[in-house]
Amino acid sequence: MGGIKKCIQETKIYKDSEKLSKNIWAKRASLVIQLVISYADIALDLVNSVQLFFDGEVAYGTIMFLLVVLPSTMTWAFLRANGSAPWSDLPVVMFQLAPLREFRDSWNKGKGSEGYIWYIAAEGLCEAPLSGLFTAYILTFGEDQSITFYISFIWSTISMAKAAVNIVKAIQYAAEKMQKEA
Repeated sequence: MGGIKKCIQETKIYKDSEKLSKNIWAKRASLVIQLVISYADIALDLVNSVQLFFDGEVAYGTIMFLLVVLPSTMTWAFLRANGSAPWSDLPVVMFQLAPLREFRDSWNKGKGSEGYIWYIAAEGLCEAPLSGLFTAYILTFGEDQSITFYISFIWSTISMAKAAVNIVKAIQYAAEKMQKEA
């Protein structure tokens, strides 16, 4: 296994990615990409929720809306229980502004804050799979839907993949924080 790792580390792509990982603008671009993926998924799900309400599918519209709001609220509750989020953050979370605020706080370092990583991960690992599954259900068993439902399903998959990467980053962040405290 060590030979494969060495071969990979000697490639030009690996060396270039090492340089980029140290560049502040590349780090900031990564933060922007994560934010755009998350907010695009949220926006598509909200558009679909409104579409369902307009089509008279109130129950489906309500479920879709709750699938957008509840994961970030649960993330806030988790962070609150661990002393990382005050009560005053709850309205920010309910209006889906927490990732944007955490993005602002992360910009100078080019590295996601603890809250940023958790909110983005929650969006991709809680909201995206559930809303993606629900969207697939509607597409399979519902009437013909608009193109936003198909785009939303694909975008949820992209969001889930990005969130899996963020979980690794969250674990690394926690390990670094524990080392600093020790």
